[in-house]
Amino acid sequence: MRRILAFLLVISMMLAFSACQNTKPADTPDEPAEPSGPTEPVEPAQPETPDEPEQPSAPEAPEAPEAPDIRCIPLSYQTNRYYGMFDEGMKSYVDYPRIRADGEDWPALADALEHLSAELYDDAMDLAEDLDELPLGDTLYSGQITQTVSRADENCLSLLFEEQRSDGTDEPDWEYEAYNFDPATGAELTLEDVFDDAGMLPDMLETRLRERYPQAKFTELWPVVSSGTVWEEQGQTEAEPEFAWALSYEGVEFYFEPGLIADYAAGPFHVTVRYVDEPIAVAAKFQRVPRTYAELLEHPAERILDLDGDGQLDTLLTEAPAEFGENGWAVPALKIRINGEASAVPCPENTIRVQLYLVRADGAPLLYAVCGLADGSDALMIVTLDAESAQLTATLEHTGLAVQAQDGANWIELLTDPTAFTLQTRDGTGAEYAPQPHHIGEDGLPVPDAN
Repeated sequence: MRRILAFLLVISMMLAFSACQNTKPADTPDEPAEPSGPTEPVEPAQPETPDEPEQPSAPEAPEAPEAPDIRCIPLSYQTNRYYGMFDEGMKSYVDYPRIRADGEDWPALADALEHLSAELYDDAMDLAEDLDELPLGDTLYSGQITQTVSRADENCLSLLFEEQRSDGTDEPDWEYEAYNFDPATGAELTLEDVFDDAGMLPDMLETRLRERYPQAKFTELWPVVSSGTVWEEQGQTEAEPEFAWALSYEGVEFYFEPGLIADYAAGPFHVTVRYVDEPIAVAAKFQRVPRTYAELLEHPAERILDLDGDGQLDTLLTEAPAEFGENGWAVPALKIRINGEASAVPCPENTIRVQLYLVRADGAPLLYAVCGLADGSDALMIVTLDAESAQLTATLEHTGLAVQAQDGANWIELLTDPTAFTLQTRDGTGAEYAPQPHHIGEDGLPVPDAN
């Protein structure tokens, strides 16, 4: 019985305890319900950013002004003749030139050329005196001083004169004389002015001559090539070269007359030191050349230049040889050799002399040949060049460079600037038309100026 009562007591106590666990005071608030999971905080909406105003673009840098082109020098010339007479007629004659700077932009150069003309006259008279002393014979003795203009711009005027004497011997005299002027001052340039280190020149000339003429048997080569250099430690204080030199538009040209460095029969020698890519440096002033130019070539002439714009150098050889025929002396054709390939461009019939210009206009090299005919008229031949051949493009009959009469003498214009030169035409009867300014067009032909 006691066990039953004890068991009932335990049951009642457990029920009472359970009731107390489930009862709370009325003012006790409900416990908040736990969230089912973490809640991400909501970001407040950002205000819209106003569009940034478009920034003005930076002003473009002004283009560097194009360097002004090098000015070419306008020139003209005349040829005079001295006759050596004896009782029964003419024994000899001597032709010699005069040259002048046209316009008023080069007063110092004009004075220098006046002095040069006086020197050429003295040389011609000395030559005439030598011819007059020769015994009278069946041969008409002659002398000739011809000029070429290898460069004529504001940085340099270079003139080369060839003096030849035909005295009936097997070895007539043939001499070169060159003059290189500073156009601003009229002073003659020296090799020291042109090269940064002229002391390197003799070695280079000897090397270049041996390379260019591998079969030649040179004599007295070193004394000649070193004659233009001052070596005070060796007692050589005069820089007067025995050879002739002149600046062209491609480099410095060196001329050695027949008999100077080899036997006379070997003929003249010529080599070029280019303005660029050479062991010896040329002063920067002379490397600046006009974009367009015209160069009056010597006969024969050699130039090394890029003929077709491929960056490769080409060798151009030109010659206008005269031949004796039924009607006397005449020039039948221009002989042109490009990289060893020979071609001939026929001259107009009865051509007795040729003035040959190497012209660069709009980057294209051309030959302009002014042909003097036996009847006194001129014809202008235009020849195009590339790395393989020379082609006759046009022949303008009765057309030549303008002639201006002044002080009783005729001055003939020289072609130095392809953008500004004057041509004069004559009709079939010889009547002259007024000279007209021209420039060379894109096709290489002369175009009359609009004005």
